[in-house]
This record gives sequence, structure tokens and C-alpha cells, in this order.
Amino acid sequence: MKRYVTCLLLVFGLAGCFGPVKPHQDILYDICWANDLFRVYEHDRLAFTFNAQLPGKVVQRRWVWHIKTNQVFLNGSEQPISQAFINDIYWLLFPLKAYEDRDQVEIAVRDKQLSPLKKSISTEVTIRYVSSKGYTPNDTYKLYVDDNMIVREWSYLKAGKEPPARITAWTAYQSICGVELSLMREGRDGFKVWFTDVRVE
Repeated sequence: MKRYVTCLLLVFGLAGCFGPVKPHQDILYDICWANDLFRVYEHDRLAFTFNAQLPGKVVQRRWVWHIKTNQVFLNGSEQPISQAFINDIYWLLFPLKAYEDRDQVEIAVRDKQLSPLKKSISTEVTIRYVSSKGYTPNDTYKLYVDDNMIVREWSYLKAGKEPPARITAWTAYQSICGVELSLMREGRDGFKVWFTDVRVE
């Protein structure tokens, strides 16, 4: 088991029916550390194809991110940082990006919660982007994490409103240059996001 370093995060309270909300100072750090997500920044490039199955169509975007210079290429052509890139990189690296946004979010942690899809006992990590900060203020994300700090399910609440707009399982984990990534996010009604041709160089 790895030794985790604590880092202070802003914590807020939520009412719950399965157990009390407790402060947790380092949960996002723990998730990133357990999955070696910080190792992304030891490399020069991250390449991946974002795929999404939507009603009536499949979306596909091929990205190459030059990490040290923050240059982005879409389907081989250099592009400015766009909302599409932000969307896709957050899908791939959400715990890492949320950790980097820790001054823009409020976090609550509840133990022994049922995950929405498989009804597995999980640690529920609620991440809410506060008003006027970030690209999606008030949007809320819930991660359902197992005992090894691996994200197994995820839900997205647009503007923080129930019911969730999206719920997906996180599966098909692979170690890519030592970085543990979920490459399949499958939800209900045929919706899914998946990643192909992932390279960390």
C-alpha cells in the first residue's frame, strides 16, 4: 500500500441517508496517487482518440497533447485549446483535472454508499464546481471509489440537479506507461464513451 501525502481541500456538507458526511482532506490526491495519474506530467505527449456513442451518431476526435508546451493537435492539425479538448481530456483524466481544480471545487466524502449502477458498497466523492468558477459552474460529479482508490462508477449532475444527467461505469483499466486509465465508460440507454490509440510518450 502506498503512503499518501495530505493536501488541504475545501470540504462542504451534504445530507445523506446511508451515513454521515465526513471531512476528507486528500481524497483526490489519493485517487491520483493510487492510479499514478501524476506520472502524466513526466512525459512529453499524450495521444488518444475520444469516442462517444450518442443517439443516432458516433463522435470521434483524435488528439495529441504536447504536455510541456500545452500545444494541442486535433486530427493532425494544431488547434487552440477548445471546449471540445477540455471535455475530452476531462473524460479521460477526471480525477487529475479535478485535483488541479481544487481551488474551484467543493468536496464531500461519504463512506459505505451504494453505487448507482452495480449497487456496490463504495466511497462516494462529490465534487461541485462552485458558482462563477471553472468552465461548468455548479456542475457536480460523483465518483464511486473502491477500497483501492479505483473509480468504478461516475455520475454527472448538470448544474447540480438530480437526477444525474449521465451515469457510467468505469471499466477496461489499462496501465499505459505506468498510468492507470479506464478506457471504457458505459452508461444506460446505449450511451458510452471510450478511448482508443492511447499513448503516453
